[in-house]
Amino acid sequence: EPDHKMVARLQRWLAPLGRVALWSETNGELPTSGALIVDKVGFLAELYVKASVVLVGGSYDARVHNVWEPAVYSKPILTGPYIKNSAEALALKGKGLLQVCDDSAAVARELTTLLADPARYRAIARGMQVYLDEQRGISRRYAEKLLSL
Repeated sequence: EPDHKMVARLQRWLAPLGRVALWSETNGELPTSGALIVDKVGFLAELYVKASVVLVGGSYDARVHNVWEPAVYSKPILTGPYIKNSAEALALKGKGLLQVCDDSAAVARELTTLLADPARYRAIARGMQVYLDEQRGISRRYAEKLLSL
């Protein structure tokens, strides 16, 4: 949950990128530059469509949140170091489709690199699409395997 302490920490981490806007202060308009911190709940799905890069929460304290949501929009994903609770995050990291950033400097470096290198950005987006296509139907296959035991 985006509590005041976490939002303040994110603002400090993202400061090297320039302007850092809060979702609650944008009236639903996305900033044209800088970073956006979503400081309210219930808006992520609509924001993933518009995002360039997604920093998934929870991964700096204990447990990464859902990485599938931004993945389905083929967005490059950044996380903190705590991703062992998520098989999906580990799989995406293993494929080079998710970048673990240990601190704010690493987040700033990775964001700068991704946004300055369109070829790398497109490669990650394509890789994400291929990976997700490979996962299509996995629930059905898993259920069939369980039923055959």
